[in-house]
Amino acid sequence: MSFPSDVLQRNEERVRRHEGTKTWKEVKVLGQGTFGRVTLIKNKGNNERMAFKKVDLEDGASTIMEEVIHSQLSHTNIVQLFFWKNEGRNLHMYLEYCRLGSLEFKVLDMTEEGAEDYIDQLVADVGYLHSRGVVHRDIKPTNLLIGEKETLKIADMGLSCVYISEGKEMVLTGFAGTPAFMAPEQLARSPYRGPPVDIWSCGMVLFTVLTSARPWVKAHLEDSGFKHWMERDKKYVGLGPWERLRETSHESLVFGLLAIDPSQRLSTWNDYVKKTED
Repeated sequence: MSFPSDVLQRNEERVRRHEGTKTWKEVKVLGQGTFGRVTLIKNKGNNERMAFKKVDLEDGASTIMEEVIHSQLSHTNIVQLFFWKNEGRNLHMYLEYCRLGSLEFKVLDMTEEGAEDYIDQLVADVGYLHSRGVVHRDIKPTNLLIGEKETLKIADMGLSCVYISEGKEMVLTGFAGTPAFMAPEQLARSPYRGPPVDIWSCGMVLFTVLTSARPWVKAHLEDSGFKHWMERDKKYVGLGPWERLRETSHESLVFGLLAIDPSQRLSTWNDYVKKTED
């Protein structure tokens, strides 16, 4: 895996701008990413703050893929990768710091109006990734950070991959993601299309922020909750968090995003995007 020359040159320029007399100090641990720990670091000279991710290069292709993909993304709703450095067997990534934390910490006191604002932003975020031929594969509340002015930002590209090559969509394989938010075709370890698995995860995120709960442990037939959903058990899909979902105006959207048939998810997604654009 190699970088385009312009990407390498841009990174070298950024490294030079941030190095020299600047000294960084670790402030606190922010969390654990897919392939490395993330800490908050502060510049002793000017108090500039960044999120610092240290990854063991022994993790191989997935680590390099994250670096390659993230370095070529530029969007207000994607956590910015400022620059990176190779230090021996480790990769050091210097990222945008989102001081308001992740969406996970807002779930318990989320209003429907707040949830709607975040899902609209998430639609734009994921739409941007897909337009660049990238599928994230690990969308969940802990990977959705809150920037200034309540801007929702997608973080942790460790499991992302390119699903379009030379203008052609590739069928994906591999068990990648967090089971609670993974689409059933991923958990079944079947070949799958990229965008629908992200859309499923968005449906799970929306369900979570609207109800402060998840409908099942994982979307697999071994899970009784998911089995009830597949069979459209009306008694089950009316209890607990499902009842709270019915009290909102987003029930049909969640049902569509969590459709078992990936093509139905895409249709629901496209309809919602069109509605928000009108």
